[in-house]
Amino acid sequence: MIRVFLECLTLFFIPTVLYVAFAVLTRRPGTTVLAILSRAPVLTLSVLGACIVTGVLSYFGNVGEGKPGQTYEPAMVKDGKVIPGHMK
Repeated sequence: MIRVFLECLTLFFIPTVLYVAFAVLTRRPGTTVLAILSRAPVLTLSVLGACIVTGVLSYFGNVGEGKPGQTYEPAMVKDGKVIPGHMK
């Protein structure tokens, strides 16, 4: 579960990281990184990050190997062996 949370958090911060990287690379001499961060369009970056997370989760939630009418049979342990989950 922590992996899923970290993946979503990483996707959420992609626009912010790109913005800060661009701003740092194109800044005027004497401008500090803190000054760049204080002028960052936080609302816009947050909305873009949320859209990326929503889009990725929607895409991977709808893309699967199952066909209509099939059900997912979860992984289980049988006779000491792990049987992976599959569509039935």
